[in-house]
Amino acid sequence: MAKTFANAGFLFIKFNFSHNGGTIEQPIDSPDLEAFALNNYTKELNDLDTVISWVFKNSIISKEGNLKTI
Repeated sequence: MAKTFANAGFLFIKFNFSHNGGTIEQPIDSPDLEAFALNNYTKELNDLDTVISWVFKNSIISKEGNLKTI
């Protein structure tokens, strides 16, 4: 999906939420069921805030993307 959006001219940032159950070794599957069980909406909002903050501080993204239309 990321490639499709990028090919259409969008700046696409792909990330995994911290408690989605994936691991570095297996990011797609959910082998970490304990992390998944501890996931909640607040943790996901905190993760998203971290990503958005990083986007605004990243000099490459600020040059390439339009931060007004995030």
